[in-house]
Amino acid sequence: MTIDENYVFPLYITKEVIEGIKKICKENVNEVFGYLVGERYIWDKQKYILLNHYLYIKEAFIANEFYFQESGEKGIVNNIQFEFFKYSEEFDKLKLDPNNENLLRLGWWHSHPNFGCFLSSVDLATQRSIFNKSYHVALVVDPIRDEYKFFTLNDQFEDGYKEISYAIIK
Repeated sequence: MTIDENYVFPLYITKEVIEGIKKICKENVNEVFGYLVGERYIWDKQKYILLNHYLYIKEAFIANEFYFQESGEKGIVNNIQFEFFKYSEEFDKLKLDPNNENLLRLGWWHSHPNFGCFLSSVDLATQRSIFNKSYHVALVVDPIRDEYKFFTLNDQFEDGYKEISYAIIK
Protein backbone atom coordinates (compact mmCIF):
# COMPACT_ATOMS: atom_id res chain seq x y z
CA MET A 1 0.00 0.00 0.00
CA THR A 2 1.36 3.38 -0.97
CA ILE A 3 0.49 6.14 1.46
CA ASP A 4 0.75 9.77 0.41
CA GLU A 5 2.40 12.15 2.85
CA ASN A 6 -0.93 13.66 3.96
CA TYR A 7 -2.54 10.34 4.78
CA VAL A 8 -3.95 10.13 8.29
CA PHE A 9 -4.50 6.71 9.81
CA PRO A 10 -7.75 6.45 11.81
CA LEU A 11 -5.73 5.05 14.73
CA TYR A 12 -2.26 5.54 16.14
CA ILE A 13 -0.96 3.43 19.01
CA THR A 14 2.28 3.73 20.92
CA LYS A 15 4.72 0.84 20.74
CA GLU A 16 4.71 0.68 24.55
CA VAL A 17 0.92 0.18 24.65
CA ILE A 18 0.71 -2.50 21.96
CA GLU A 19 3.69 -4.40 23.38
CA GLY A 20 2.26 -4.20 26.92
CA ILE A 21 -1.10 -5.59 25.82
CA LYS A 22 0.50 -8.37 23.76
CA LYS A 23 2.65 -9.34 26.78
CA ILE A 24 -0.40 -9.60 29.07
CA CYS A 25 -2.21 -11.73 26.48
CA LYS A 26 0.78 -14.09 26.10
CA GLU A 27 1.02 -14.53 29.88
CA ASN A 28 -2.62 -15.67 30.20
CA VAL A 29 -4.00 -18.92 28.82
CA ASN A 30 -7.58 -17.67 29.25
CA GLU A 31 -9.17 -14.69 27.59
CA VAL A 32 -8.28 -11.35 29.17
CA PHE A 33 -9.48 -7.82 28.51
CA GLY A 34 -8.92 -4.20 29.34
CA TYR A 35 -9.60 -0.64 28.21
CA LEU A 36 -7.90 1.40 25.49
CA VAL A 37 -7.32 4.98 26.56
CA GLY A 38 -6.03 8.00 24.69
CA GLU A 39 -7.04 11.16 22.89
CA ARG A 40 -9.02 12.25 19.83
CA TYR A 41 -7.54 14.65 17.28
CA ILE A 42 -8.33 16.33 13.99
CA TRP A 43 -5.64 17.15 11.45
CA ASP A 44 -6.39 18.61 8.03
CA LYS A 45 -10.11 17.86 8.60
CA GLN A 46 -9.37 14.19 9.24
CA LYS A 47 -10.23 12.61 12.59
CA TYR A 48 -7.99 10.12 14.30
CA ILE A 49 -7.30 8.68 17.74
CA LEU A 50 -4.06 8.15 19.63
CA LEU A 51 -3.97 5.19 22.00
CA ASN A 52 -1.28 6.04 24.53
CA HIS A 53 -2.54 4.24 27.65
CA TYR A 54 -4.25 0.98 28.48
CA LEU A 55 -5.90 -0.38 31.57
CA TYR A 56 -5.77 -3.95 32.77
CA ILE A 57 -7.13 -5.24 36.05
CA LYS A 58 -6.23 -8.85 36.64
CA GLU A 59 -9.18 -9.44 38.98
CA ALA A 60 -11.75 -8.09 36.51
CA PHE A 61 -12.57 -11.46 35.04
CA ILE A 62 -13.66 -14.67 36.66
CA ALA A 63 -12.97 -18.17 35.40
CA ASN A 64 -15.46 -20.65 36.83
CA GLU A 65 -14.69 -24.33 37.26
CA PHE A 66 -17.28 -26.85 36.20
CA TYR A 67 -17.58 -30.61 35.89
CA PHE A 68 -18.81 -32.47 32.83
CA GLN A 69 -21.96 -34.36 33.82
CA GLU A 70 -21.17 -37.61 31.98
CA SER A 71 -17.45 -38.00 32.59
CA GLY A 72 -16.93 -36.03 35.79
CA GLU A 73 -13.88 -34.34 34.21
CA LYS A 74 -13.11 -30.84 35.35
CA GLY A 75 -13.02 -27.88 32.93
CA ILE A 76 -13.03 -24.12 33.10
CA VAL A 77 -15.54 -21.68 31.66
CA ASN A 78 -14.08 -18.26 31.19
CA ASN A 79 -16.88 -15.84 32.09
CA ILE A 80 -15.42 -12.42 31.52
CA GLN A 81 -17.29 -10.06 33.77
CA PHE A 82 -16.76 -6.37 33.27
CA GLU A 83 -16.28 -4.68 36.56
CA PHE A 84 -16.96 -1.14 35.45
CA PHE A 85 -16.47 0.29 38.89
CA LYS A 86 -12.88 -0.94 39.05
CA TYR A 87 -12.08 0.31 35.56
CA SER A 88 -13.78 3.66 36.20
CA GLU A 89 -11.77 4.01 39.39
CA GLU A 90 -8.49 3.28 37.58
CA PHE A 91 -9.41 5.62 34.73
CA ASP A 92 -10.20 8.41 37.22
CA LYS A 93 -6.81 7.89 38.88
CA LEU A 94 -5.09 8.13 35.49
CA LYS A 95 -6.87 11.42 34.76
CA LEU A 96 -5.64 12.99 38.04
CA ASP A 97 -2.30 13.63 36.36
CA PRO A 98 -2.52 17.13 34.78
CA ASN A 99 -0.91 15.72 31.61
CA ASN A 100 -3.83 13.30 31.22
CA GLU A 101 -6.82 15.64 31.52
CA ASN A 102 -7.84 15.07 27.86
CA LEU A 103 -7.80 11.27 28.07
CA LEU A 104 -10.87 9.38 26.92
CA ARG A 105 -11.97 5.77 26.96
CA LEU A 106 -11.45 4.94 23.29
CA GLY A 107 -12.36 1.28 23.31
CA TRP A 108 -11.29 -2.05 24.66
CA TRP A 109 -8.86 -4.86 24.01
CA HIS A 110 -9.20 -8.58 24.60
CA SER A 111 -7.58 -11.84 23.63
CA HIS A 112 -8.74 -14.79 21.55
CA PRO A 113 -6.13 -17.46 22.37
CA ASN A 114 -5.76 -19.54 19.19
CA PHE A 115 -9.17 -18.45 17.83
CA GLY A 116 -7.95 -15.77 15.42
CA CYS A 117 -8.77 -12.08 15.29
CA PHE A 118 -12.43 -11.22 14.76
CA LEU A 119 -15.37 -9.94 16.79
CA SER A 120 -17.58 -12.74 18.06
CA SER A 121 -21.29 -12.17 18.56
CA VAL A 122 -20.58 -11.49 22.27
CA ASP A 123 -17.77 -9.08 21.36
CA LEU A 124 -20.03 -7.32 18.89
CA ALA A 125 -22.76 -6.98 21.53
CA THR A 126 -20.19 -5.51 23.93
CA GLN A 127 -19.00 -3.07 21.28
CA ARG A 128 -22.55 -2.03 20.41
CA SER A 129 -23.68 -1.56 24.00
CA ILE A 130 -20.59 -0.07 25.65
CA PHE A 131 -18.14 1.16 23.00
CA ASN A 132 -20.56 2.46 20.38
CA LYS A 133 -19.19 5.93 19.60
CA SER A 134 -17.80 6.49 16.11
CA TYR A 135 -14.26 6.74 17.51
CA HIS A 136 -14.46 3.60 19.70
CA VAL A 137 -12.34 0.64 18.66
CA ALA A 138 -11.82 -2.97 19.66
CA LEU A 139 -8.39 -4.60 19.63
CA VAL A 140 -8.35 -8.40 19.41
CA VAL A 141 -5.09 -10.22 20.15
CA ASP A 142 -4.40 -13.87 19.39
CA PRO A 143 -1.24 -14.51 21.40
CA ILE A 144 -0.84 -18.08 20.13
CA ARG A 145 -0.90 -17.09 16.45
CA ASP A 146 0.93 -13.81 17.23
CA GLU A 147 -1.76 -11.72 15.50
CA TYR A 148 -3.71 -8.63 16.42
CA LYS A 149 -6.26 -6.47 14.61
CA PHE A 150 -8.31 -3.37 15.30
CA PHE A 151 -12.03 -3.16 14.55
CA THR A 152 -14.82 -0.63 14.64
CA LEU A 153 -18.58 -0.92 14.22
CA ASN A 154 -19.87 -0.64 10.68
CA ASP A 155 -23.31 -1.98 9.79
CA GLN A 156 -22.57 -1.66 6.08
CA PHE A 157 -20.52 -4.86 6.40
CA GLU A 158 -22.17 -8.26 6.74
CA ASP A 159 -20.63 -8.92 10.16
CA GLY A 160 -21.52 -5.45 11.48
CA TYR A 161 -17.90 -4.40 11.92
CA LYS A 162 -14.80 -3.69 9.88
CA GLU A 163 -11.06 -3.93 10.38
CA ILE A 164 -9.30 -0.58 10.51
CA SER A 165 -5.75 0.43 9.66
CA TYR A 166 -3.35 1.76 12.25
CA ALA A 167 0.19 3.01 12.73
CA ILE A 168 2.51 2.21 15.63
CA ILE A 169 4.52 5.14 16.95
CA LYS A 170 7.29 5.46 19.54
